[in-house]
Amino acid sequence: VYVSVPFLAPAVARCRLSRQSTILPSSAQPCSPIAVSSMAISSAFDLLLNSDRPLSGMDDLIWQSLSAGAASKRHPWNEAYFSTVDNTAGASPVPQTRTVILRDACREALTLDLHTDARSGKIAELLENSNVCWTFYAPGTKVQLRASGTAEVINDHRADEIWQDVPLASRSAYVSLKAPAVVVDQDAPPDVSDRDV
Repeated sequence: VYVSVPFLAPAVARCRLSRQSTILPSSAQPCSPIAVSSMAISSAFDLLLNSDRPLSGMDDLIWQSLSAGAASKRHPWNEAYFSTVDNTAGASPVPQTRTVILRDACREALTLDLHTDARSGKIAELLENSNVCWTFYAPGTKVQLRASGTAEVINDHRADEIWQDVPLASRSAYVSLKAPAVVVDQDAPPDVSDRDV
């Protein structure tokens, strides 16, 4: 029996960053300032921090690294930790952190984008409290970037336009009859052979 699962476009969470982002660099051998790999990130930050005016190029280097992370799944900043505040968990707010894929970094607007299933818990959390924190980490060099801001959930024609550029292989992560984090009462993982993207 062939079952065509209706395709559910994800929502986009666009996060406007505050100017209170923190960079925690490590040391490594100098090399090219183009931050496209873990070693290049560390080296670029080291070169910058050892220069006469280390802060003058920090924004450029951070945004270059974020853009490279959004463009390449091999870049260490392609995967990030994304934290929200869950006000629905009870009397006190509870932080919730998960790994997400950085989909876009726009320096001009100071925004970072991620895609998520519109039914996921993070959407309810963002609609209740838009404060977020991203953490990017390159384990090989121990360079870390924390970026705080507020998120806007985009679940309209703009999300549809963004969705058109998502590769088919990536879309399959969003095709499920059940919402994310729903407990499935079965012994084996669900069969995904009936998914149609």
